[in-house]
Amino acid sequence: MRWLGAEREALVATARQAARVDPYTAWELAAAGEYVFGLRSDLAGWQAVQEAGLAAARAAGDRTGQALMLVGLGRLRACREEWGPAREALFEALGDAHGAAYAGWVLSYLDRLHGRLDEAVHRCERGAAVFEAAGDRYGQAHSPRGIGQVLLARGDTGGALEVLRRALAVAEPGGAAWPRMCMLRWVAEALRIEGCPEEAARGFAEVLRHPRGSGDLAGQCAALIGLGRIALTGGDTAAALRELRAADELGRRSGQTLVRALAVPPLAEALVAAGQPAAARALLEEAMEGCRRMNARPLLARLESALAKAGAV
Repeated sequence: MRWLGAEREALVATARQAARVDPYTAWELAAAGEYVFGLRSDLAGWQAVQEAGLAAARAAGDRTGQALMLVGLGRLRACREEWGPAREALFEALGDAHGAAYAGWVLSYLDRLHGRLDEAVHRCERGAAVFEAAGDRYGQAHSPRGIGQVLLARGDTGGALEVLRRALAVAEPGGAAWPRMCMLRWVAEALRIEGCPEEAARGFAEVLRHPRGSGDLAGQCAALIGLGRIALTGGDTAAALRELRAADELGRRSGQTLVRALAVPPLAEALVAAGQPAAARALLEEAMEGCRRMNARPLLARLESALAKAGAV
């Protein structure tokens, strides 16, 4: 990952060159680039390689390449809060069974974000069988992860923990670190909610060590939020503020509204606990504007609830 990160400009140039002479290689490079650029929140590089790969796949009539590139562009547009184009591109990808399952997994993320939890579960369940038939362990892990996130949102922490541990067990034999860190982050979150702070903290600390080496701003932010929440619940307001302010800064650096907004409710709570309710209210109001643009209704509801509590202080 560090090598690819240092070669990002070369990767863009190579993908564009390959588009003229070897379409298959072009979209394979673009698929690798999606991971690198998305991980490091480099949205411009992400768009460049995906568009080069899509042009090559279309010119060659390669439906698999087109599906993969369209889903990647859909994810990119979602990061940019371009919800309409994201859905249009994703549905356009539904001509390939495996590509359709991947598109459905990305759409399930949008469904969760917008509060359509039943639809999110249906997409994850439908995709799981396709991923298993294709031998796609990445997809096999992410499908139950999505279901576990819905169960957490519905307050079924025990059920969520069972499903998320199953997702982690699927991800671990593959050997790739990033999928395992994704699952471990959500297992740690379920453990935190379940009232197991020490075990949760160990999970978050492991997640944090990995993203710091890979440049994953969103992953670092999530781990710091978890550690900050644990400190806050334990009554250590100073430690909570330290972790959550660091998470907020990483969220700002990522350029992704949602990544930063997730840090705001616990940071506002810590600010209120530290006797700074005005700072908490300002932070919450700023984050609410971003969530309104995204129509992220569940997160907006959490922010509004936090604002009401901060206003009562």
